[in-house]
Amino acid sequence: MKTILFSAIVFFIGCTMGPAVNDSAVINTRQDITGKKIKIRFTRGPFFMHTQKFGFFSIKITPQIAVWAEDINGNFIETLYVTAGFGKQNWKFGKFKPDETGRDMCAPYWLNLLRKNGLPVPTKNTPLPDTVTAATPAGSFSLLSMIQPAELKKIIICAEINKSFDHNTKYHKDRQESAFNGQPPVVYRAAVDLTGPGEYNLQLAGRSGETGSDSGLYSDLETLTTAKNIFSEITVIIE
Repeated sequence: MKTILFSAIVFFIGCTMGPAVNDSAVINTRQDITGKKIKIRFTRGPFFMHTQKFGFFSIKITPQIAVWAEDINGNFIETLYVTAGFGKQNWKFGKFKPDETGRDMCAPYWLNLLRKNGLPVPTKNTPLPDTVTAATPAGSFSLLSMIQPAELKKIIICAEINKSFDHNTKYHKDRQESAFNGQPPVVYRAAVDLTGPGEYNLQLAGRSGETGSDSGLYSDLETLTTAKNIFSEITVIIE
């Protein structure tokens, strides 16, 4: 009996929950519409995934991601992809009301664009459709999506990326904000010509607000550390 109990304790102490790294995932979104095909390749960086300890358990933390398109004047066009945890509000931990957006600090900039354009934000009662959501990838991945209308010649592709528990000296765990909210999300952008073959690397445009109610985009990137290295490269490919 003592041997069994000791073995169980050792198991729980060493138990790590989460996916193994997989750099070959392909995510297809918006395949139900007619439009211009677009491919976005996300290459994971050194801080894409980390292990967070909770008592006897350790959990592998991966980022939440929102990807969307804007016109050349910066006006919102459409959402291309959102990780299902945020887009469906399928959180494994934490309880939220059915009509509220839980952990809205994951993508406050994108959420504000939805509100400005009169579009519903994700809640348990109003989750995003399956056509734009998929599970959080476990490594580098490719996103295959469609841009509509197909007549568009130039657009801006944007991505907002956030990872919980990525604390640093500025955004430490003892701050007033939620303990799991470390560094704020980062936003990347690239102008893309849809008329011919080409590759376009998204550039770091700024950081989002520190809370879900802050819809700003800020340039004080010197306060960020690992958040800037969740992905080493994000490339739009037009064939």
